[in-house]
Amino acid sequence: MLCPKCGSENSPDAKYCRGCGNKLEGVEQTAAGSLADCPKCGQHIETGKRFCSRCGAPVIVGASSTARVPADSVSNHVVIQPRPVVGRHRTPIVLVVIVIVLIALGGGAYWYYQTWHQQVTPASASSRASGQTPSPQTAATGLYKDPFTYCKAVVTRDGGEGGVDDSRYVGTQPPDAVIHAMMKKVGVTESFAWRCMNGNVYGCYLGASGRGCRIADTSERQVAAIRTFCAENPNSSIVPNSVNYSASDWTCNGNTPIVVESYPVDHRGYMAGNWVQVLEE
Repeated sequence: MLCPKCGSENSPDAKYCRGCGNKLEGVEQTAAGSLADCPKCGQHIETGKRFCSRCGAPVIVGASSTARVPADSVSNHVVIQPRPVVGRHRTPIVLVVIVIVLIALGGGAYWYYQTWHQQVTPASASSRASGQTPSPQTAATGLYKDPFTYCKAVVTRDGGEGGVDDSRYVGTQPPDAVIHAMMKKVGVTESFAWRCMNGNVYGCYLGASGRGCRIADTSERQVAAIRTFCAENPNSSIVPNSVNYSASDWTCNGNTPIVVESYPVDHRGYMAGNWVQVLEE
């Protein structure tokens, strides 16, 4: 009889193994070459196989026979698989989410600071030159006296004969800086328009009609007005500015309007050549 613990050969009537002292009562044994049954699931096991092909329970294999482990000791030979750790793989995801939230909070704080800083520092050019600071009341309400600070804050704001129509700008209309710049360009002291474009200050000389400082009219109504003028004034050498607010000069060939010259416009629709960027001094 083979000991199921150490595999030592013992006499058929032995009660204890002579090799390890293991108790041999209850051990079943099959002859060499025969089939044994798995003590755990009953599956037939060929001689020489060490584990059951169905449930994986161990079987002691001897030189001439196959000994089966008693059913009450099978549990001692079953390998218990470790329970998988749940949740560890979530750690990188949590870290990524935290990083994204921190970046978003940082970006929002920076944007808020920049916006607040621009709105509460409306010092005019004259106050900077004299070393004065804007009044707390003006800064706290987000109003602007200085056109350069204002244009940097609003980026783009259209204007015309009355200047920039925005309650946030409380400086002079037009600003002194615009008047000085246009005086140098056209040699007159009044009749100026100004506006903001791409964060910069621009000035324009209005002239007699103000047409050159307006957004060019490209509507069908404008074209119809020019056609009507030529129908009523055939062969007129010019279509006057009182009728023409387009970006072109017109003449009348009979009662048909003809374009004499067209002028380039900027992305806001103003005739670009009439507007001058005013630099901060």
